[in-house]
Amino acid sequence: MAIIAGRLTPGLLQITTIAAGSLRVKYKQFFSGVAISSLLYDGVLVLIGFLASRFPGSNQADYKIWLLFGMILIVTIMWPAIILMSRNKNKNITISTD
Repeated sequence: MAIIAGRLTPGLLQITTIAAGSLRVKYKQFFSGVAISSLLYDGVLVLIGFLASRFPGSNQADYKIWLLFGMILIVTIMWPAIILMSRNKNKNITISTD
């Protein structure tokens, strides 16, 4: 899930990819993170385009505000979800002392 958050955060797209390779993240986890982040990001853009085509006078619309709103919404939803998932994952890890 950190891959999803990193790829959706402006400026961290390439850094996330390099860090995942350096940390030897499993290919399946990396691929699923990239796929989910791409679906979210592109889904927002497609939704903005769809909504813009449905409103009359869409030629005068300011799409930068819609794009900013969509990105803020994604980050607002994704960060708490990632934090909760990482906390649950850490609870399941047990350290055995032999």
